[in-house]
Amino acid sequence: MLVRQIAGLVARRIVTDHEVGTKVHQGDRMGIIRFGSRVDIFIPVAARILVQSGQKTRAGLTKVAEWD
Repeated sequence: MLVRQIAGLVARRIVTDHEVGTKVHQGDRMGIIRFGSRVDIFIPVAARILVQSGQKTRAGLTKVAEWD
């Protein structure tokens, strides 16, 4: 899985807890993103997606996908 954090044009408020390439585990905190910024998540093709496009998610609560 790949996660890309993209800062908004106005606020540019991303706080990352790790360096690029750090391995994280399920449930680990990765940072915080605010004020109109966004996060892109690239999930393996074999994964089963559990959310719908446009659905609001909550950090640490919403399960996005699962795979073996």
